[in-house]
Formats: sequence, C-alpha cells, structure tokens
Amino acid sequence: MAEVTPPKRILLQFATFSSMIDPSFWHSLSKLKLNQIGLDESPIDVSVTFHSELNLSLPCFANIDFNSFMTYDSIKSMRLSKPTDDNHYMFGQLIIFNTMERFAKEDKRNLIIEHGKIIWNSILSDDLKSTVDSNLEQYLSRFLMITFPNLKRYTNTYWCAFPALNFPSRCFQYGHTADELESHFTDSQLLTILYEFCRLPPSDRLYYVIIRRTEMDSSETVTVKSYNEFWSYENIDLLKTARQYKVYFAFSDPSPTSSYPGWPLRNYIAYIYVRMAQLFKRSDYHDYNHIVRFIFNSLFSPVMNIFSSRIRYTQLSGLSTNPDSIVQSYRSQSSIFRIIFGKETSVTNQDGFLSTMPHDEASLDMDRLKNDLKSFFSQTYELIENGTIPPIVGWERSPENDNRLLPRTVDCSQQMDPAVIAHDAIHLNLKLMKWRLVPKIDLDLIHNTRCLLFGAGTLGCNVARSLMAWGVSTITFVDNGQISYSNPVRQTLFTHEDSIPVDGKPKMKAQIAANALKLINPSVQSEGIVLSVPMPGHSVELYRQEEVEKDFERIKQLIQSHDVIFLLMDTRESRWLPTLIAASMHKTIINVALGFDTYLVQRHGIRFRPDNEYDLNSEVYKRNQTNFDQLPQLKTESDTSSIQLLLGNELGCYYCNDIFAPGNSTLDRTLDQQCTVTRPGLSMIASGYAVEMFASLLQHSLQSLAPAISNVDDERDAFALGGYSVGSNSILEIDSILGTIPHHIRGFVSRSKQITPSLRAFDNCTACSFPVIDRFRSDGFRFIIQVLDDSAILEDVAGLKRFHDVDELEEFE
Repeated sequence: MAEVTPPKRILLQFATFSSMIDPSFWHSLSKLKLNQIGLDESPIDVSVTFHSELNLSLPCFANIDFNSFMTYDSIKSMRLSKPTDDNHYMFGQLIIFNTMERFAKEDKRNLIIEHGKIIWNSILSDDLKSTVDSNLEQYLSRFLMITFPNLKRYTNTYWCAFPALNFPSRCFQYGHTADELESHFTDSQLLTILYEFCRLPPSDRLYYVIIRRTEMDSSETVTVKSYNEFWSYENIDLLKTARQYKVYFAFSDPSPTSSYPGWPLRNYIAYIYVRMAQLFKRSDYHDYNHIVRFIFNSLFSPVMNIFSSRIRYTQLSGLSTNPDSIVQSYRSQSSIFRIIFGKETSVTNQDGFLSTMPHDEASLDMDRLKNDLKSFFSQTYELIENGTIPPIVGWERSPENDNRLLPRTVDCSQQMDPAVIAHDAIHLNLKLMKWRLVPKIDLDLIHNTRCLLFGAGTLGCNVARSLMAWGVSTITFVDNGQISYSNPVRQTLFTHEDSIPVDGKPKMKAQIAANALKLINPSVQSEGIVLSVPMPGHSVELYRQEEVEKDFERIKQLIQSHDVIFLLMDTRESRWLPTLIAASMHKTIINVALGFDTYLVQRHGIRFRPDNEYDLNSEVYKRNQTNFDQLPQLKTESDTSSIQLLLGNELGCYYCNDIFAPGNSTLDRTLDQQCTVTRPGLSMIASGYAVEMFASLLQHSLQSLAPAISNVDDERDAFALGGYSVGSNSILEIDSILGTIPHHIRGFVSRSKQITPSLRAFDNCTACSFPVIDRFRSDGFRFIIQVLDDSAILEDVAGLKRFHDVDELEEFE
C-alpha cells in the first residue's frame, strides 16, 4: 500500500483589525479634551466593539464611536439589562497628547510592550486566575489608541493598536484550509451548541469551550462550557467517565474570510497554552496521569481544534421557530481550524505534532509523554522564571501609506455641522482657561445666564459681543431706535447696508442687532424687542396710556424671564423704570454710562429684607436661599473685618446719590446735547469692564450678594490677604476666582485714571429704596403713570422733600 502523505502545514496567519472611527468619536473626544481633560495626558479607559460574521466584502472592523467612552462597569450593567447585545468588546486605553511633537516622539514600541504586559501578567497571575477565567473578554481582548487632536483645524492624528502576544512563537495551520463543521458535528449537535451558546452571559460569548463526548454506550453528546468551569477539577473528573472526548476551543471570529482566523485568536492561543503549562505543573490533583491525558486530548489528539464561530446573537432569535435554516447558516459560515505547534519533541513527527501517539489512552507511554510535555512547555517556564514577556505585536497599518506601520490623520471639518464647529470654536478660548489659568471657573453658569440689554446702540453692541465671547447663549435687546447712517462706525453690530431703509422704512436697532449676533454665532439665542421704555417726567397722553401699559407689562415680563439686566441707554431717566422693576424682583443690574471722556460701570445692590413676605417668596430668594440666609453672619464678619466692606445687599444703585427725582433731560437741548458725544474708544473700554464685572460676579460664591471694598485704600490690604476671605474661619470671600468685584468703576480717559469707590444704598433713593419698591409692588402701573406725569411724586414717596428745605438740610448736615 502506498504511503499516505500527511496534509501540509502552513504558518498560521490572522486577519487583522481595521479601525472604523465614526465622526461622533472625534466630536466626543474634543468635548472631553476641552471640558474635562485639559492638559492631562493620563490614559483614559475606552472600549471598542466588533462582530462575528462572515462578510467577504468588508474588512475585520473594530468600531469606534461616541459609545467608546463608556466605562467597563457601564457596559457590564448595560449587558445585564440587555442580554441580547451581540457586540464583542475590546477594552483598553486612549492617550491624548497635547502637541504633535509629543505624539511623534512617544516610544510606540515601548508603549505596546507595556500594554502587552498587562495581558501577559494577568494570564500568569495566580491571584487573578479565577477573575481572568471568568472575564476573558476583558483581559484578552485589548485595545490601545494614541492621538493628537488639533482642536483649531479639526484634524486628528491617531494610531490604533490591538496588542497581541506572539506566543507560542511557531503556530501552524494543519492543512491548506479550515475544516467544515459537518466533518466534526451533526446538525442536531450544532443545534445543541447554539442553544447552549444562547444561555451564556454576553461576556462569555467571545471565548468558550465545546466538548464532544463519546459515552461508554457509544452515544455522543456536546456541551458548551465557560472557562471557569472548563479548568475546574470537577470538569476534568467528569471527562474521565467518557470513552473518549474531543475539545474545541471556540471563539466568536470577526474575520471576514474562512481562510484566516481573526485577530482575537492570538491572545486566546497564548492563554490556553499558558493555562495548560500551569495545569501540567500542578500536583494537587489526585490523579496526575489524568491531567496529562487531559492536556494531550486538548492539544495533541492529534491537533488543537479551534472552533471559529461566525454568527451574531441577534441571528438566533428564530432558533425555536426556524432551527434548520439557522443551523444551515451557522454550518456554512463557521469552520474548524486545526492548529499544531512547532516545538519538536521525541514523539512528534515531521509535521510537528504528537500524531504518532496512540489514541487509545490505555496504550499511552505516560512517562514518555510527561517528558515530552515538560519539554514542550519549557519555553513558558523559561519566560516565567526570567520575568520576561513574549514579543508583542499589534500596531495597525496605514492603508493610506502603502500599508506601512504609520499613524493616520483624519480631517473632520467637512463631516461636522458648521453650526457645531462654530459653537465649539467660539468656546475654545473659554475651555482653554480651565486647563491652566482658572480650572475652577464655572463656564456652564455663564453660558446659561440669560442677559437682557436695555439699549442696542454703541454700548449695547459692544456688551453683546463681549457676552458672546464669554459663552452667554441668551441675549435679548430692548430698544426703539432706528439705525442711522452715522451708527455703523461706532455701533459694531451694524453695517452700512443696515442703515439703508427698506421700502422707506428704517431698520430697527434691536432687531438688526439680534440678527447680527446669530450671524456671528449661529447657536446664540438672540431676540430684538422694539419697545419704548416709559420715563419719569415724560408725560403720557390719555389715549396712549393703554399702549404704555402694554410696554410696561412687557418690560416686567422680560426682566422676570432674564437673570442679569444691563442698562445701556442714552438718558438718565430711561434707566429708572428697569432699575425699579429689577430691584423689586432682586435681579442683578449692571449699569454703564458714558461722558465725553469719562465712563461709569456699576453693579446695583440687591434690596432684600429678611422679614418681608414678598422678598421671602421671590424667585431669586428661593433659588439662592443659602446665600441670603447667610447675610446676618456675613454682616457680622464684614463689620468686624479690618477691611471696610459693603455686602451686595448694602450697595447703592445709579440713583442713590440723587436728592431730586429724575426728569426729562431732553428738553431744550441742542443737537450736540441730545446725542451721546463721547471719545470713540470709550464705549469699548466701559463695555469690556461691564462684562468682566458680570463674569466675576457669577463666579463669586455669593454672586449678586458679593461684597465690595468700600475704602479704596483697603484694596492694597485685601491684596495682601490673598484676596479670598477676611479670616481663616470666615465664609465671607472678598474676591471671586476672577478677582475683585468693585461696586463702581469710574474712568477718566483724559487723565488715564480709574477709581473704584463703593457707596452705601440711600434709604431715600427714588429707584431702589424700600418705600418706593413697596409703593410699586402695591400700586403697579397706577404708580408708574403718576410718576411719568409728575416725577416729583417720587420725591414724596422716597422722603426726599426734607433735603430740599435749606433749614432741614443744614440740620441734617
């Protein structure tokens, strides 16, 4: 009889992973970098998904998207609630470098070795043995990614790695092709395998074991086991009762072709090989010869059988109703790879495996087999004793660079919504502040603060632009002015085109300003309200009172629905009504006024009485009750401080220095007196200070109740204290994280000088005194219409009349 030539062995090759990165991943990474990570280059835990199905038209994809930032615990919890999840996971780390130079200089070889050590050491660890056997997906299926995200250009340079142990060093596939399932299992056995596979928890569906037993009565059974169960002595004992058995090391194979197994097999083989070597050295089992037979049957009888399973869990939903079709699909897509090892021993033939050993266990030469296995596993023992690790491979090749081992670059600017890009770019400068300069700044608080601007002229335009630069997302203008040809050069939201009437109708400042903000930042919520603000001394004809009342109610509603009110009007009296309404509602007011070469920026105090029912029921009090309730203690600390302070509820408003009610300031005025004639650069200076005061106020723990230094000379002493609190045990902070928050900023450009005085609220103020506020709360519009007709009424209500009598004034002084 002619000699049969054994099948030729070929070097085992693996289908490598190809990273498929969704744009959502880069978007999430950018947000993470800006909002949380900053300059920190510490590794971040990430995960990658893949599937097991035969698809010759697609590569072996590793899917990376916004879900990749889910933690291991989150994925574990999700799988418990959704056991039908058919994703397999690779767990690993992402390193985000701050510069391209750091990315380029990083030692990539050492990096992948360090991550390979994690796999190798976890397999070897006696302490982790049970944990690893129960969570093979977590420990064997690993991922590494390094990247440099250019947040200005929306390009991302990156390199992915799928760390794998090149161990054992010589693995061969027995035969040119993988075996079909029908040569190993019947259809009924495959159906049993599928049913048992469905019962495995999701974390055990990547790596598991199939055992085909031949019982003493010659009947055959198949079982599916997890590895924690497979390595147990109970299972090994159970196998002794079989006439014979064959072990299939199964894994869900992501390879798109049946010619090569997928990349997850690399670490899987290393794991099985090391576990067999560890089992061979154990001496605590009562029948050591059976351990040897178990290893022989698993690896060399006559080959190591790798069951390449290619089916997704969701495809098994019809298993009970249409089993034949599913089994047929399973059989056609899955296969068996027969693996042999290159280690030559005294009992191996020229193909490098122990096929010359008799299959009848009773005829085994146990002493000879033990010596051969000891030699076979010597490489493992040598590595363990020397504390070294096998070679590590896994950096992804770049298809764009002739499949060389090089990083890749992706340009996301074309894939992202321009509005999203604009939103992120606009906030870039703010996010960078948190990296080094002001890590505790609360940008969300600023972003969510709703700002109402009375005035859409020179000041209104500049304040709005600065608010947008701070990330404020809601800005509303109130103005009834029209854009004239002289406006665009000074009012920065308008162009010459805006000053040209359409169909004879001039364009309104408030509306055009609101639209201009959206052109600058598409994500801003801006609105322009064309509205006249009723003013003291500007009497209202009877037929207009209904219209004025509607304007009044609209102003009340706007102030109620916003958080911070900016007063940016031309005339003194136009600020009175918003001041009164906002003061009655405890709203934050920032007032800006210009002279020819002087400017004023002022925050109004919060008028609050702890024994007033209206004050205690106000929206602002309920939202900031802790701060308001601390006022008595804060007052005590303020009064005993070496630095003279005024709390936010003690600060005066724009009208607190007046002893006369505001009146009509436009009567009998020439053109130069009617217009706001100022040095051109003044409005930008004042607007900038106003917005910076706004930002600083929000970052103070007390916000609108933040104190101001009442003695200019004390600023130096406050700076010496570090600018934070008046004492070691004090809750009263002087500064916010952005610095001092003055009450007034008065600037004199002609002398390049600036002062920051603080003034106490005037008990007889025509706008914020309690008698005026109480009268307004009780009478509402009826009180307002009286003041519009005759502002002297305010002097009576506020109690200013006594200051008008010279004798009483001298007595007062």
